[in-house]
Amino acid sequence: MLKKLSLVIMLPVALVVSTLPASARADTTEEKKYSYSDKMPKLSALVDEVLKTNPEIQSLEAEQDAMIAKAKAAEQPLYNPEFELDIENTDIQTSSLGISQAIDWSDKKGARSQAAQFDKKRFIAKRQIARQALIAELLQVLSSYHTDKALDDLTKQRIELLQGFVELAEKRRQSGDLNQVDLSLAQLAFADAKIQRTRAASRLIETRENLLSLVGRDNHNWPLLPSALPELKLAELNIDEILMQLPILQEQLSQVSAAKANINLRSREQHADPTIGLRGGREDSDNLIGLTVSIPLYMRNNFRAEVDVASAELIQAERNTQNIARQSRSKLNASARQYQLVRQTWQGWEKDGQASLNKQIDLIQQLWQAGEINTTDYFLQLNQMLDMHQSGIELRQDLWRNWIDWLQASSRLHYWLGLTK
Repeated sequence: MLKKLSLVIMLPVALVVSTLPASARADTTEEKKYSYSDKMPKLSALVDEVLKTNPEIQSLEAEQDAMIAKAKAAEQPLYNPEFELDIENTDIQTSSLGISQAIDWSDKKGARSQAAQFDKKRFIAKRQIARQALIAELLQVLSSYHTDKALDDLTKQRIELLQGFVELAEKRRQSGDLNQVDLSLAQLAFADAKIQRTRAASRLIETRENLLSLVGRDNHNWPLLPSALPELKLAELNIDEILMQLPILQEQLSQVSAAKANINLRSREQHADPTIGLRGGREDSDNLIGLTVSIPLYMRNNFRAEVDVASAELIQAERNTQNIARQSRSKLNASARQYQLVRQTWQGWEKDGQASLNKQIDLIQQLWQAGEINTTDYFLQLNQMLDMHQSGIELRQDLWRNWIDWLQASSRLHYWLGLTK
């Protein structure tokens, strides 16, 4: 008589997710809240195109087909029947025909199928992680491209301002209204602006190539990320619910479930499966009929080691899940707070700083031409104005980066772009 093996394993991961909802349902309210696809159709279309044509994602699609086939294969019976024909011609002519079938007594097929289903779920989460990572990478590179392009345009503006200034300074030098030191200062500033222009153009070329490598084609009108982004009300965020919806945690939980199913499978493999055979034939003029039953004897190897390996793998999966849950929670909180901080600063810059910047540049030019400030003060204030403009451009990139980081950390990139998982 077969004995039923009872296996009790402590689950430390339960301590991590005990406060989380039982199901990871999609929140349609959150989808509507974060969806901006109607406001940026070109951006959504570009991301959707990259997801469909990216070789890594296509490779995962092929792997998905393999996982589906493996799950289907795991549902097939373990044993096929065996046909046997025996003919013996001596003094007595004997012939027999038989069929035998091994019986999956402990339902190893069911345990194997269950483990394969969890592996398939784990792969689905893995595929979502890869798609989210690709979307985030594309958006980050796109934000870098627009930032570098704006900085490149700023260096062009600096050159135009200084070129006009040098031409005017040379005329004033010829008329005796400006000394040689101030003219030399203007010429050096103009030369430095050219160096900055070269560096900015080089960065733009590099970023553009990174963008082309992701998209696979050139687009002279790359879609811009919106500068008006929603507020995150930290007090209203349900971090536990968001955490349970994260593909990275779903992948780990599926791995834990698969490890449990593997223990169940290895435990059932400790039970021997009998083989039953039925034979019929003739021995000269006599009819023969026989029934055979064979059972493997697990004496030299009882497969206990395989159960121990599976148990250790389960503990490892649980510890990894516990660690990833902690890291994900910390990343969610940090990215939300960082985004809110940058967003508040950006709103202040848009309201007060950006609008008055061009006016200030025009004003200091007028003051210098009127002789109310000297050349050194002019350069000092001009550089301050241009540096502030550069800081504003970089602040906008910080806004984009932190928003993308939050969307990736909370697995909401597809909601924001109106894409399917």
